[in-house]
Amino acid sequence: MISIIMPVYNTADYLNNSIKNVINQSLTDWELICIDDGSCDNSFQILSKYAADDKRIRVIHQEHLGAGPARNAGIDLACGEYIIFLDSDDEYKTDFLSNLYNAATSFDADICICNIANEADGVICYLDKSSNIPEGPFSFSELGDSGFFDCRNMVWNKLIKRKIVTDNNIRFQNLTSSNDVYFSCKALLSSERIYHLPGKSDMVHRNNRVGQISENRNPNNLLSCAKQLVDEHFNQQFEKDNNSSLQILKPCDIIRKIIELLLRGSLEELRRASDDKVRAAYYDNLRAYILENEELFDNCSSVQSIIKQLFLTNTLEETWWKEDKLLAAQLESSADELKSLIHGVKKPVVWGIGKRGLAFLHFCLRNNISIYAVTDRSISKAMDYLNSSIISIKTIDNKSALNDSELIIATNSIIYKYLSDNGFTNVINLEHYCPIL
Repeated sequence: MISIIMPVYNTADYLNNSIKNVINQSLTDWELICIDDGSCDNSFQILSKYAADDKRIRVIHQEHLGAGPARNAGIDLACGEYIIFLDSDDEYKTDFLSNLYNAATSFDADICICNIANEADGVICYLDKSSNIPEGPFSFSELGDSGFFDCRNMVWNKLIKRKIVTDNNIRFQNLTSSNDVYFSCKALLSSERIYHLPGKSDMVHRNNRVGQISENRNPNNLLSCAKQLVDEHFNQQFEKDNNSSLQILKPCDIIRKIIELLLRGSLEELRRASDDKVRAAYYDNLRAYILENEELFDNCSSVQSIIKQLFLTNTLEETWWKEDKLLAAQLESSADELKSLIHGVKKPVVWGIGKRGLAFLHFCLRNNISIYAVTDRSISKAMDYLNSSIISIKTIDNKSALNDSELIIATNSIIYKYLSDNGFTNVINLEHYCPIL
């Protein structure tokens, strides 16, 4: 059985649709635990009606404590082999639970992850799984520094064995926003076998709803999450060197994943924060935390070192943390290597135009690197991007790029893999040099 845990707070307008989506699932062995978190509208009445008609639906009412405590209350009541968390304004397609459950049981996965689809203002954006995720079952330790981001830092895209949660006493933090980040990270760290479903998402997550928690984001909640993860795992990350009494951090360990979560997540929080005072306070708090815990960063990656130094040596007002400036900083840190790779090559082509592609073209202009042309899956899109950025360079189709160029600069790992799988060997993976957008 699957336990679906749904915190509810003033979402009466969406409840009928969300609950009907659950009732209409092709997999019928489920329980829906609804926690009314002190709603002021008629959410509780709607929930009670469904509970009276279907014994699989259970409703509890509590004073308004927030989504974290509401989800924790649901965990305490859950009876299923697996649990999943549903936001009360989200939508499941008919086979959503069945597909997750069948994959989880087939691969004996502690966690089964699905791709996500975000809806905002009536437009649905589908996000595919990261190219860093293996095709079959994997352990979290197999992933690199970006592991938390590769698996997405939310809980509503994960079917989790309840035993993982209860045995490791994993609970949600009581935070006004981002309360699921710690839970998701802790569940991933506690799991031995993880599987990521391929294909388009069978669930739709709603963004930008009036009254949504993310409307009043507090970046300091991310720092609270990272601090707790560090406190729990820092001492576990050391191993004795046989030749000395020093303790040496393992490469690509949990701490580096947490550092990536903190630094990269902080960039996102700074961009999303709507209050300048909140943004400034967080910037100061993060800088103070880095300075007070420098030993955490002793074994961080080169990119993490760059981001850390940018935080420490620049002010918030310099806006280096915005995407275009951050991409430029990462590329400039690898300027000598990129120049040597491209120098003397006939007709180098950039494949894929977007934020990273445009940043690279500007980098080439600054460093007098000659690029022959740009190609993309959509040539018209490439032309629009180039026209909007006032970059003068010709566009060619994919076939011409493969036939004419001695070197292709792939702007992301997906394009790089596609070209490599199709026998084109002289390819630069630009994402390797500027992985953080």
